[in-house]
Amino acid sequence: MLPPNTTRRPSALPLIFLAFLVCLPAPSSAYKAKLLRQIFLGSGTSVESATGGPRIGSFLRDNSATSGDDQALSGGPLIRGCYTVDLVIQNQKFSVLLDSGSTDLLIPGTGLPAYPATSPSYNYAGKTGISGSVSTTFMDGSSWSGQFYKDDVSIVTSDGRTLRVSAPMAVMKDQTTNPTVTSGSGSNGLLGIAFDSIASYSGNPPHSFMSALVQSSIVSKDRVAFRGCPATSSTGSYVDWGAQATDLATCKTSTDEIPGVLGWAKVVDSTHYSVDVRAITITTSAGVATSVALPSGWQSGGANGHSIVDSCTTVLVLPSAAQQALVQAVKSSGAFANSGLSAAGIDSFLTNLQAVSGVTNIDYSLLPSITFTLTGASSGTVDVTLTGKNYIQGNGGGWLFFVVQPTSDTKVVLGAVVYDSFYIVMDRANARVGFGLGCDCNTSNNPSSVTAHA
Repeated sequence: MLPPNTTRRPSALPLIFLAFLVCLPAPSSAYKAKLLRQIFLGSGTSVESATGGPRIGSFLRDNSATSGDDQALSGGPLIRGCYTVDLVIQNQKFSVLLDSGSTDLLIPGTGLPAYPATSPSYNYAGKTGISGSVSTTFMDGSSWSGQFYKDDVSIVTSDGRTLRVSAPMAVMKDQTTNPTVTSGSGSNGLLGIAFDSIASYSGNPPHSFMSALVQSSIVSKDRVAFRGCPATSSTGSYVDWGAQATDLATCKTSTDEIPGVLGWAKVVDSTHYSVDVRAITITTSAGVATSVALPSGWQSGGANGHSIVDSCTTVLVLPSAAQQALVQAVKSSGAFANSGLSAAGIDSFLTNLQAVSGVTNIDYSLLPSITFTLTGASSGTVDVTLTGKNYIQGNGGGWLFFVVQPTSDTKVVLGAVVYDSFYIVMDRANARVGFGLGCDCNTSNNPSSVTAHA
């Protein structure tokens, strides 16, 4: 079930970038590429309240879709969930969304309706497809049709090296014009990095870009790492193909094969990066911990009912009872006592997804933390803890958002707010997700934590 008052849009629809993230030097042995976080200025009508601010753009995923289906609320500024990475295909640079909730590489073909002729597109004239006709319809009514082709795809790493692989890609030849699947503004496609079991192409392998990297021995490990950063950070965001760039773990290291990983969570199905959330705990600044009662039917309903770690969901999505418990704990913390916000303004900020600006006196040290206890990959559990600095984020333009969305579903979506807060490794080969300390972890801006229990 989708949250109320939302409209679905495909995930290949980011529009305007406001943040350009800084590159850091990369070791020569790592396949590390720069990521960009999307900051989108919405064209819809702002929803005004006592705080005078616009609403956050909620960007939520429906697990039942096998290609990137997402929906956004109108208004702006909006913080969208996906990061983008550049690919070079036919000597053109395609800026594509990096999506852990789908598997296919999807790009526009030459002559695609309602897509600018000056934007990058794949010229399939004279080429032989490797599939029959394929198509997808999204819940906002947009749809596309086309065909799979196999061609060279290149990634330029942050230290200037080029990785080139022959990979399958879905090429859009037709799309609806109102609404469109992609307008060519901001991004030019979608790159899925989930499991091959949900790949649309089932012909001769490889079936996905990730599998092509591994089968061609360009990377030795079937895994990918994120070190994402929020819009207000001056630190660079990166994706690491093969998860071998040890410099991305900038704080606490471990004895794990990947030194930045402090705990591994088990992936509970072979489609998405689905995890088993065994408990949700809210802890006050005084150390008083309260376990949230999980709703009836928790994480039931097969693969579509599982909790998920998803790079293209903007916010942290919680069952209504858990979100309400967190909101109440925030209100009771006293953190907004000197913020200048009225009680109505605080309520709007926390419950109506209403942004605030010009607020600088929030006492983050008083805000509660929220901990998710996940089933471990081999045994035990992993505690992943977010603090107020993680779930209250800025968009880089002076607006603050409470990036927690309630849902009537009986699961959790650990969205981009989690990718902004942790070093995350998605290990396809071993069906597990690794968590470590992430962007700005050596400062007070990110006091999140990861603890593994035997």
